[in-house]
Amino acid sequence: MEKISKEYYEKLRTINYSKVEITLYNKLKDYGIWWVKNRVEDTENYYLYFEDKIKYLKKHIREFLEKHIKEYNEKDFNLIYNEKFEKYEAEYKKENIPMIFHYNEYNEELNGIEISYKKETFFIEIPQQDDYSFYNDYLNPSPSFSWEDYFKKNYSYDEDKKILEMGIYCYENIEYLMIITAYILLKMQDSSWEKGFTLDSLELPENIGSSYIKDSKFEFKNHIRDLINKFEKDELLAFILFAFDFNYYLKKKTPSEKNILTSPLPDSLSNLSFKLLNIKDNDYVLNLFSELGNFVIESYFKSPNILIRGVEDFYITRNIAILKASLISNSINFLDVTNDYNKKLEDNHNKELEDIYNRMLEDEDNKKLEDIVWSLYEETPSVELLSALDYTPKQKVDKIFSNLALISDYYNIKNLVSSNYEYEGKNTESQSIQYKRHFLNLKNDKTLEEIIENASLEWLHYIELMTNLKDEGKAISLVESKILYDNENIKIRKYFIENGYIEAIILLPKNMMIGLNDSLVFIVFSKGNKKIRFVDASNFGKIKKFKEKKISILKDNDVDEIINLLNNEIISKTSISKKIEDFSKNYYNLDVNVNIDPSNKDFSKETVTVVKLKDLIKNIMRGSQISPKELEDFKTNEETSNIYLSVSDVNDGLIEFENIENYLKEIPENQEKFLVKNECILLSKYGIPPYKFTVVDILGDKKIIASSNFIIIEVDKEKINPWYLAALFSSSKGTKILKEAYSNSKNGSLSIKKLEEVMIPVHSKKVQEKISYEYFEILSDIEKEKTKLKKLLENKEKIFEKIKVEV
Repeated sequence: MEKISKEYYEKLRTINYSKVEITLYNKLKDYGIWWVKNRVEDTENYYLYFEDKIKYLKKHIREFLEKHIKEYNEKDFNLIYNEKFEKYEAEYKKENIPMIFHYNEYNEELNGIEISYKKETFFIEIPQQDDYSFYNDYLNPSPSFSWEDYFKKNYSYDEDKKILEMGIYCYENIEYLMIITAYILLKMQDSSWEKGFTLDSLELPENIGSSYIKDSKFEFKNHIRDLINKFEKDELLAFILFAFDFNYYLKKKTPSEKNILTSPLPDSLSNLSFKLLNIKDNDYVLNLFSELGNFVIESYFKSPNILIRGVEDFYITRNIAILKASLISNSINFLDVTNDYNKKLEDNHNKELEDIYNRMLEDEDNKKLEDIVWSLYEETPSVELLSALDYTPKQKVDKIFSNLALISDYYNIKNLVSSNYEYEGKNTESQSIQYKRHFLNLKNDKTLEEIIENASLEWLHYIELMTNLKDEGKAISLVESKILYDNENIKIRKYFIENGYIEAIILLPKNMMIGLNDSLVFIVFSKGNKKIRFVDASNFGKIKKFKEKKISILKDNDVDEIINLLNNEIISKTSISKKIEDFSKNYYNLDVNVNIDPSNKDFSKETVTVVKLKDLIKNIMRGSQISPKELEDFKTNEETSNIYLSVSDVNDGLIEFENIENYLKEIPENQEKFLVKNECILLSKYGIPPYKFTVVDILGDKKIIASSNFIIIEVDKEKINPWYLAALFSSSKGTKILKEAYSNSKNGSLSIKKLEEVMIPVHSKKVQEKISYEYFEILSDIEKEKTKLKKLLENKEKIFEKIKVEV
């Protein structure tokens, strides 16, 4: 078939392919029911085999014999296991049925049995442990479980049975099957089918679709026989090239039965990416997370003399991209690097396990071997990395586009394997931990260890990205904006900034991609930069309504304006350039708005420093340890200005002065060092979350001695606002911070030494003031409400007096 030209490609954009879409959908949607039915049968077969192998083999041999013996009689069939020869023997009417046993060459387990009868042969597959071990990652081997429970849990058997009872289930990968079918129909536009041509001899790129075509149970050819030559060639081509892309979903005004494969890259972002990279003839271009391949294909049409590669982990989008590219040019490739990558990961992981094993032997000489093996199992990562994150080309490249906008979705089970299976632990945080270990082992560079300590998956990936880039090359990444200012990535941002790896950052409008509401940015990477250019394009483009939501669309002139702002050294409300040395003043915050206009910043995007508590305080000590006898000598029943404060006097962050139990005649001279200064923080020495504490707000001539059940903290007000610190301790995050300093006993004890070491997030003074004011106002409201409540409780007791009724 002749390859599609640029002109033809643009013409195909205008073709209406709805006839193809509707027909294929209605024709193939019931594949889902067949698929579920087949899965139920497989599950029952597996269960049967592991419960009773004889019954399993009898069932399948009987089905074979029934097909080939007209008057088959169950009583004439017999199957036994010959223990002497360790094999199965079958006979029909006392006539031996030849059986050939096939074994796995690696583990010598039985793979299958080939049986013959009346010149007919049949192969019985034997379920292998490898077939289900993938789903066993999170199944605790102790205590033991029944095979029935195992299959019900891991194969969603009960859910599948319910689906079959309802009789309605649209195949979850229906879009993929529709594209493959359209591609097959395109290849069969001539009359070769009628001349005896078979689907089995049809060669598709990378054998895509072979699992559907060659499935003997489904008989795919019978489902599409009446569709041959039903559609025009242009209709099929347009459907293959443009169905399920961004514009396809944008035109859908109402929700459809079909699911979006991913949130496809809009044409405007693909166009902007091409211009940001300034792709030229003979460039070697790499597109990581290339999804449906639109950027790769359109970059090729704009500059046909480039060498361009797409790398994609999600097999469905990768395979669709391969089919599309095969229609356009042989020089466009979409790589399936998964096997190569997994081999590299496995080798690295084995080395890591060996190190762990040796360490355990050294540390615990007397430990039983099985305990060591179990510990190894627990330390083994239970998640896999995406190969596109760590893809290394054979040579360095000129241009790279890494699309990380949907990085979280790649760890969503619905996109990677069937949603019927639980696949816990798949998130970017888990991946970051594993990637760091893998990364450090690969690089063998101890200097990087501190830099990547808290780094997110995206920034770790960018280190690899820069390694693969030529010295004069350029890379861009589409990513959520949070990584530009979050606290965890300060060190790695510093590394990138000070090494001159960041050229520019462009803030895009919100809602640029379907189903993704967060702000996206383009980070432009190159080498040897002395400054960073910021462009705020958040208000560019037009808004289009999509399924009761709004989608932002960048027009061609918006793209040109962004490029113009990048290339011209002008300072405006939407653009600015900053020198590398400027970023040390704002904790290496790369947020676009913060850098363009610091006076109008969003506090949620402010980079926060993390400081040990001991570096924020002037003094910390335990409260008065006056003896009970001495305290009794100084106590008085009269209300005085001298107060001995107990933990019971503090509730809800407030000192309840109206309920003070211990007043003193005077402050003992030897206790004056325990007098609490104004705006000190008192923290309960004992307790469990939520912990008791208060900021001392002394009014008038009151003098307060804190009991030994308090820790007294005098903060350095130049460094931190005490009310801000109290507000932090009131939050869930603050509770977790404090918990690190308390012991794990029933009534935890606070260690001053541990408390000094806890890490405190410190915002700017402006933010501290705002938080402190809000916290103080809330405490005031609580105090007022308590006063009202007290009055109401008193009134409740005086109802009879008020009504003047005797009791």
